[in-house]
Amino acid sequence: MQRRTLLRLGASSLALAAVGAGLWVQRGRRLDQRQSDPIMGDWPALGPGLSWLLPGLVDADMYVPDRPHAHGEDDDPQTRQAIRRVRHFQVTTNQQRLRGAGFAIQPAAGVTRLLAVGDSTTFGWGVPGDQSWPALLEAELNARGGSVEILNAGVPSLGFAGILAYLQRIAPTLGVHGVIISRRPDMPPSHSSFPGALAAAAQGLGRVPMLMVLPPVSRFDLYGQGSWPGERPELLAAFEGRVDVSVLELTPAFRDAQGRRGHDLVAIDGELRVVSSSTGSVLLRAAIPPHDLPREVYELFESDRDVFEPLIFDGGHMDAEGNALAAQLVADEIGRLAWLG
Repeated sequence: MQRRTLLRLGASSLALAAVGAGLWVQRGRRLDQRQSDPIMGDWPALGPGLSWLLPGLVDADMYVPDRPHAHGEDDDPQTRQAIRRVRHFQVTTNQQRLRGAGFAIQPAAGVTRLLAVGDSTTFGWGVPGDQSWPALLEAELNARGGSVEILNAGVPSLGFAGILAYLQRIAPTLGVHGVIISRRPDMPPSHSSFPGALAAAAQGLGRVPMLMVLPPVSRFDLYGQGSWPGERPELLAAFEGRVDVSVLELTPAFRDAQGRRGHDLVAIDGELRVVSSSTGSVLLRAAIPPHDLPREVYELFESDRDVFEPLIFDGGHMDAEGNALAAQLVADEIGRLAWLG
């Protein structure tokens, strides 16, 4: 899994590269020259070297590529100006450094409080806060008869070290009744301290139920396409006998929902092809690069806005429809696990 993960530098991880350094849009100038507002900063309470969302943000502006993009693509001014497919969204945080409105430290009587912690896919990268899957999951569970509150502790680029630090240092003060961890593995769990540390975190939380959600892999994540089927079994094997965590893989359901809409990236006979999912017609052929995607793929998205992947907008992050589907799938799993009785 180590080699596979290092190779998986496809769009799902590349989409995170712009976080922290800001993007390229500056207020009062042309769209392609604007700058995103800062949303990240140090948080001493979490531990040294770990960044988190800034507290008290109100409608901070974010401008991100609305298509697959390469690592470092936004660092070069000339390349940056060529990115025309741009998505704008805003970020509001509470004083507890979570996305959304403020909340009482302890849940109200009769309310089941669940904590969703993870990276940008939990945060809701590219969509308003009320379209993130944790917000939609709360609405869905309540519509099904629950009395549920979900805290969105999703942070762009958050790794397992940050997830564990939050679960160990912050979450025990919040009165949570269940934890949903959402991030794809970036290390071999069977050869790391993650399962043991997660077990310690679970004990500190009163052994609340835990669910690990593996976000969907994009059709345009060239390397993730080959690695995702083995990740759930490896996680379950690593957790066995150490910590009780259910694992939900979202990719198969997303593939079914995508159906014959949009476009696919496929590798055939030593080359990459962008094909129409409905007709099978080939829009582009290119050589397979050692990392990233061929420049021609990015140029195709820029030249034709009808080229798209349904449910996933940038080769790694879910759009509003994708977040809604994720919320439904997680709600179904919580029902199957009988978390709410």
